[in-house]
Amino acid sequence: MSFRQRIKDRYNKLCTTDNIIDITVDAIILLADVLTSPILIIVRLIKHIVNVYFIDRIKRAIKWFVHKVLRIK
Repeated sequence: MSFRQRIKDRYNKLCTTDNIIDITVDAIILLADVLTSPILIIVRLIKHIVNVYFIDRIKRAIKWFVHKVLRIK
């Protein structure tokens, strides 16, 4: 059996409908992961900025209001 014939036989053996479906689904999942990762990073950064700046300022304003305006200790 020649080298080309062995490769062709091996290709035909591996190239089944089930294998093609498996490879296609895996590729789609991998592509979806790669495409959504940058979006998740941006969302996490925005959430961190909101937590650091806005939540702290809102808490500080509420505490100031309770302690200075309402005089609750």
